Amino acid sequence: MELEEIKARFWSKPTADRAAVLLNLMHIMTVDSGCSL
Repeated sequence: MELEEIKARFWSKPTADRAAVLLNLMHIMTVDSGCSL
């Protein structure tokens, strides 16, 4: 997924959904890199 697409999706969300999107992205990134928080 393109970074610009992620940003566009993020900013099109209502404020309440942004935190959830951000957490989801962080989770995906940590899983993809083989790390866990």
